[in-house]
Amino acid sequence: MSSLDPAQPHHDPDEWSRLIDRLETPVILVVVSSWMGEKLHSHCTAEDIWQEALVMAWRDRANHTWTNLRAFRAWLLGIARNRIHDTLDRMNAQKRNSGQQPHSLEADRERLGPDHDPPRTTTPSRMASAQERARILQEALDAVPEKYRDVVRLRLMEELPMREVAERAGIGLTTAHERFLRGSELYQLELERRLGSSIRGRS
Repeated sequence: MSSLDPAQPHHDPDEWSRLIDRLETPVILVVVSSWMGEKLHSHCTAEDIWQEALVMAWRDRANHTWTNLRAFRAWLLGIARNRIHDTLDRMNAQKRNSGQQPHSLEADRERLGPDHDPPRTTTPSRMASAQERARILQEALDAVPEKYRDVVRLRLMEELPMREVAERAGIGLTTAHERFLRGSELYQLELERRLGSSIRGRS
């Protein structure tokens, strides 16, 4: 009999793969990319950060108590954001100490051994497809006027509550609602123009 807890599906290798598939990797890549900044983009890609976050999440999966997919997604994105901060810190440290080798995920994985690698959640062809889809999503978002863009990204892609969206954008809650309604409409039209068909729901 399996000792895995069905109430914690992210502990199960098979369930882990299915959960990651449900997170819409292209949207995740757009979110991660928006956090990285020019300096980090010159060093690595959003795909690199996301794959590293998945390794760390699988290693530390016992630290997350399952409630629902939205909370699981937020936990993974939190790890990705921390990975960005850690990578930037190491880059800065390496610049100050030019002879010092930076800490790396590869070193972690070698130390921990292959049992700590996450279950394979994608193939090279599927990742290439996700990257292409992420490019289209980013282009559509970039085509939205700037005054709406952050609200759309924060609400639609980062899935933040509207009150937090308003705080992050530095605007009132009513204005945030108005900008989201108009911005999401414009974003939808841009997606339809690029994909050549109507897109329903979140992209």
